[in-house]
Amino acid sequence: MRRFLALPVLPTAFLLGCGDATSSPADNSPSVTLVSPNGGEFAQAQTIAWRARDLDDDDLLTIALELLILDANGEVQSSEVLATGLENFVGEASATFAWDRENVPRVDASGDPIRYSIRVIATDLAGNVASDQSDEAVTLLAADALDNLDWDDVGPIFKRYCGNCHSEPAVASNIDYFRLDKYDADDPEAPTNSDDGVFEMRGAIEQQLLQLGTMPPLGNSQPSDVDTLRIERWLNDGAPLSVAQAKK
Repeated sequence: MRRFLALPVLPTAFLLGCGDATSSPADNSPSVTLVSPNGGEFAQAQTIAWRARDLDDDDLLTIALELLILDANGEVQSSEVLATGLENFVGEASATFAWDRENVPRVDASGDPIRYSIRVIATDLAGNVASDQSDEAVTLLAADALDNLDWDDVGPIFKRYCGNCHSEPAVASNIDYFRLDKYDADDPEAPTNSDDGVFEMRGAIEQQLLQLGTMPPLGNSQPSDVDTLRIERWLNDGAPLSVAQAKK
């Protein structure tokens, strides 16, 4: 585990914990271990877990969590606070924090998974601080999540973000000749018709979605960066119906 002992002391207003808050803390420093995510893995679970204790029975510990962004060499490029003033639950296997990752970027500008690390910081009443962070980088996207994509992978994205307007019936008569909730004109997706599908419209999709960013229109739900990248990778691979064999 990586240990960091010289960190800012958290404000006493955030202090919570177990024990008698009126007792006088001794000089023993706390110890803390990050349990998960500890690095080297695709962090599927949205839970951060740690173990922290202090040799002073009557001392209180408060916990803070930080999200670190790492470069390719594992050096910290930036950080942000995920939580402060968390209670440390003494006597349990580990304490946990539910990490809301909905708006946490998965990939960088190049489309590569961002390398993260979690740091847990324990502070006692005397201001003694100990910390631990992930041994290796953590990613929020599996390494192969953008490889070998087919219609099964991207079809739900089109149906969710484009289906309200570009389905059957279309929201306007001038776009009634195509649908974005099916693969191509031969797709038997109900209701069956011969309208063009995503495959025939792939050039317009690349222009409107990827180059101009005009679709979906502003004010409508937008696909995430990862979903947009999935569509881009799929189009670049020839927009296959299946991984085993492209339809066209």
